[in-house]
Amino acid sequence: MIHKDTPKSYKNILAAIDISISDQEIKVDESLNEEILKMAGSLAVSELANLHIVHAWHVPGENMLRGPRIRMDHAKIIEYTNNIKNLHHKELDTLIHHVSNEKTGELPDFLKPKKHLIKGFPSKVIPEFAKKIDADLVFMGTIGRTGIPGLIIGNTAEDILNQIHCSVLAIKPSGFVSPVTLKK
Repeated sequence: MIHKDTPKSYKNILAAIDISISDQEIKVDESLNEEILKMAGSLAVSELANLHIVHAWHVPGENMLRGPRIRMDHAKIIEYTNNIKNLHHKELDTLIHHVSNEKTGELPDFLKPKKHLIKGFPSKVIPEFAKKIDADLVFMGTIGRTGIPGLIIGNTAEDILNQIHCSVLAIKPSGFVSPVTLKK
């Protein structure tokens, strides 16, 4: 989707990565994340643009842990939160290292991408972050997993598209077959 105010050249490119996945989706999401990084990195090189890599993360059950029923010790919640954040940080570093080593390590050395781990849900924090860095283009994956809602690109991607004010390159996973067919 090309935004009407897209500049002639890109200065800030944002690659939105999703490493919060279940076991059965790991292979699809890993290859999709790799594709997002490769495409965003390639365009950033050709445009001499800044590359920002963002991953939104959250702590499963955090509200429940802080609620009146469980009353978990605040220090333990902080420790649990830090452990989750460190896990996401490690996974993001591993992904970037893997992609950069595929092409002789040029991605981090040449581009020096800026990594951002932002606590929150993607549909809220990615549009906010894109605005904050004045992103000209956002690369993101689209996976419509089940059901009619989100059939075309996925619920999270649709939520982000409705809030974002820059161009977006939405990437489908390799081998994706659209459930929508056109009648002849």
